[in-house]
Amino acid sequence: MVKNTKNKHIKIKNDSLNITDLTSECNKKIFFTRKKIIIFSLFFLSTIALFACTIIFVFKTNIFSLMMQIKFGLLARNKRFWFLLLIIYFLITPIFNAISLWTRVRRITKISFIQWFCLMITIDFIKAVTPANFVYDPYTIFWMKMNGVPIRKATTIMFINAWQWQLTQILITVPSFIIIVKHSYAMLTNQLNISIFSLMIIGLSIDIIGLIIMSLLCVSTNVHYFLSSILNWFKKKIRLNYQTRSEIVEIYKKQKVMRKDFYEYLNDYSSTILTFVFVLLEEIYVYAATYFAFAFFLPHGVEINFMGIFNVANVAYTANKMIPLPGGEFSTQLIMKQLFDVYGGIKNCSQNEKEDYIANSILLWKWFNSYLVAFFGFFGFLYLTYDQIKIKNKKC
Repeated sequence: MVKNTKNKHIKIKNDSLNITDLTSECNKKIFFTRKKIIIFSLFFLSTIALFACTIIFVFKTNIFSLMMQIKFGLLARNKRFWFLLLIIYFLITPIFNAISLWTRVRRITKISFIQWFCLMITIDFIKAVTPANFVYDPYTIFWMKMNGVPIRKATTIMFINAWQWQLTQILITVPSFIIIVKHSYAMLTNQLNISIFSLMIIGLSIDIIGLIIMSLLCVSTNVHYFLSSILNWFKKKIRLNYQTRSEIVEIYKKQKVMRKDFYEYLNDYSSTILTFVFVLLEEIYVYAATYFAFAFFLPHGVEINFMGIFNVANVAYTANKMIPLPGGEFSTQLIMKQLFDVYGGIKNCSQNEKEDYIANSILLWKWFNSYLVAFFGFFGFLYLTYDQIKIKNKKC
């Protein structure tokens, strides 16, 4: 009897361990834990505060006056076209992003385009309220995993997507950068302009270095091992959780499999070319949209130049990468304001009129670039989070 009791006790203990493991596994099915939600909320509040600072200190804009100018602009037939192009810009970003991922995932699992669109506007919302990409890339991988894409393939797809984005960004930015550098003497007039010019150089340099590292990661697993060793040595020094040498070796072995997946996806020429074209068109449209905003507010008699505005928006975006503010709020507007004043190619208007014109145009572009996207993306975020909770309850 004692023996049976012991066996029964052991069985109960094992069952309790299985239940604990299952609970732990179920908890992983929600990306935004309580801790992440708190941090996310702080970023959201910081973004609102930065927006207020932008309006008050950078542009000194009267919002009511700006809204009235938009209203009068919409009444003018020759300006409605530019506003329509801005609306298309708002829709193009999530649609093109959805297509660039869908072309890779469609052969693995079936996910409706509506779900992809909800994911993309959610990602845009996350981008608008967090710095860099330390949230939305892991979230996209998590979402794809929840929808039936193996995590290894999801990670590889995101890596290829990021590599293509980096490549197209450099191809578009370098010509704009060269044009502006040729006239850099006009920029080096005060300390703020010198700082912005330095950020332009550093931002482009980091883009190029990032592309080189990503390309090396594609062709060599030794690079994975080398970079992981450096990173974990640094973590050990500052007393953070780090991986042992044997754990790094295991990851090194897995990277060989991921490299095989990378070449497999890259050799799918139809998907690679289609994705590249959509990414290229989207990035061009993003910077062209600044011209649409300037054209909408264009005062009578004032002249503007498409390439001048396009180049400034392009380089300003690159310079802003070095500033870790949520959604690039405040810094984006400040950098653009300074660069447009010097390089925008705006002629036949006084300095005061020019400053108001630049401020209103940047705010209108930013409205379609971030604010409107974040508004709709918030509802997409709620929908996807609710959907994940349903999946969790069904599986657990």
